[in-house]
Formats: sequence, C-alpha cells, structure tokens
Amino acid sequence: MLLAALLCGPAVAEDIDIFAGTTEVNTNLPNIIFVLDNTSNWSRQSQQWPGGLVQGQSEVKAIKEALAAQVGKINVGIVEYVTGGSSADTDAGYVRYDLQELNATSQLVLNGILDKIYADINEPEEKRSSSNPYGDLPWDFYNYLSGSDHSNNGAGTPASLADANGYSSQWDRFEAPLGLDDACADTYMIFIGNNANGSIAVDDSINTAALKAAYVAAGKVAQDALAGEGGTPLAMPEFTTVETET
Repeated sequence: MLLAALLCGPAVAEDIDIFAGTTEVNTNLPNIIFVLDNTSNWSRQSQQWPGGLVQGQSEVKAIKEALAAQVGKINVGIVEYVTGGSSADTDAGYVRYDLQELNATSQLVLNGILDKIYADINEPEEKRSSSNPYGDLPWDFYNYLSGSDHSNNGAGTPASLADANGYSSQWDRFEAPLGLDDACADTYMIFIGNNANGSIAVDDSINTAALKAAYVAAGKVAQDALAGEGGTPLAMPEFTTVETET
C-alpha cells in the first residue's frame, strides 16, 4: 500500500519525469513482478522437494508452470539480488526480466531465463552469499518502478543476465516500466524468500534513511522499527489463503 501511495500520489513537476516507461506493458492487464531471493540457500536440498530438486529449482519450476495458463492475461517481470562485484555490492537488486505483457513471444524468452536458473542454480552468477539484508532488494524494486537510481549505482549488476530494457543508464538508473497512463494499475510484488529461518543481516543506515524517506513522501509515518532500530516491526504473513465461490 505504501508503494501504491508513492506511485499514485499527487504529481508535481519533477514526479512526471519518473514515468518514462517504454516497455511493452499492456495497460489493461495487472502487473506481476516476481522478486526472487537468490541467496545461497536456494541451492540447498534440505527442504526435501520432490524429485531431489533444490529450493530455487522448485521455485522457478512452479513459476513457469503457473504462468503457462496466464498468457495474454498479465504483464510479468523478475527482479533478483545482484550477483557480481564484491560481497558488499550484492545487497542490491537488478532487473532480470523487464516488465512486459506475457504473450507467446515473451513467454519463450521468460521460459528460457527460468530454464537457465534451473540448470545453473549452483553457478556463482545465479546466486549470492547468505546472511543477506532484506532492505535494498525491495528498495530497488521501488526504484525500478519509479525509474530512479539504483541503490548501489549499479555496482554488482551482472551484465550478462540483466535486462537492458529495464534501465535508462546501464546499470546505475532504472527505466520505469509504467507510464503515466498505467502508473496506478494493479501492480503486485510476489516475493519468494529463502532465508526466513536463517541469518538475516541488518540493513545499513543508508537503506534505513531511504525507507524512511519513502514513508514521508507518501505522507505516512514510518513504522516503529526500521533496519535495526528499536521497536517491533510489522509481521510478514507466512501464508494467506483466499477462497471464492464459483
């Protein structure tokens, strides 16, 4: 809801510039962006997935199968942790697959990406180290939607994997995928984490300040705990079931 408030609030002159999306987004369709936690935990087999698959393989297999029936019904994109540079660089995120309509052509490209992740799940370019903070990745998700600067000036972005269409300046500034006419369309982040019970690092002070600024920009009051400060943060629901009658 914070994201919606930020993107759909009253526009001022400088705000108009952030909506410069040039991708093939169908404005009549909802936007689904998968944010993948591609830390080292996603190549573990301890979760006992069927067929001996590791965590990340099961995730991309499920995404591929779920989207098979959604051609022509949604716009879809993928954001992940960066995997290049030093360990300090990899707290940030990058656009793996720029938001666009899922049609027969784009589905082939997307499936190719998912298949590569599946096959190369243990390769360094497909995963980053563990003990990751969870602040910069969703922050770069917002920076992507708003066409803002990358949280780490593009450092660590794997050029061989990043989708150039998601950037206006490679790799330090994102290209907003949503234009003025669809900035307030239904946009959903589907975050798939792999470290809920592991060692989650505290976000740095720069990220904390950025998150607070986002709340202020939306006319909201920041939660009583952000990035290691005192107080109790909002709980994230582990599972939600929605039932409808047909």
